Amino acid sequence: MLFIRTIDLPIKRPYPGDNLREESFIIFREGYQVHELIMQACKLNGFGPNVICETSQWKFIMEMVSFNQGITILPQSDLKEIDVSEGKIKVIPLIPHINWQIGIAWKKDSYISYATRTWIDFIKTKLEASKRKTK
Repeated sequence: MLFIRTIDLPIKRPYPGDNLREESFIIFREGYQVHELIMQACKLNGFGPNVICETSQWKFIMEMVSFNQGITILPQSDLKEIDVSEGKIKVIPLIPHINWQIGIAWKKDSYISYATRTWIDFIKTKLEASKRKTK
């Protein structure tokens, strides 16, 4: 997971999670796994986050952060989608590191449409490529 904020504040790398207690959080709304991970991480660090905005739109989250309205925490996999080229935001590894796993499931011996099979094949390919990178 990565801690993301505006660039104007000096931050040491990696950043201890317990230092976030005074920050305003802009996060995904309840029902998203990332929301639960943030809440659990804050609780483990001894505080409840000061959530000023919850949304389902990650681009809106990044706009709010770029306008210095607060911070966010996102999975590292989302980093490719974040535009840091204009220098408005800073992406910082968070410690302790927060791991998360994603799984897919379907009913055994049930019909799987062509589109679903294609999606499953795509996910398998991405996961295998990711495993090769980490070795």
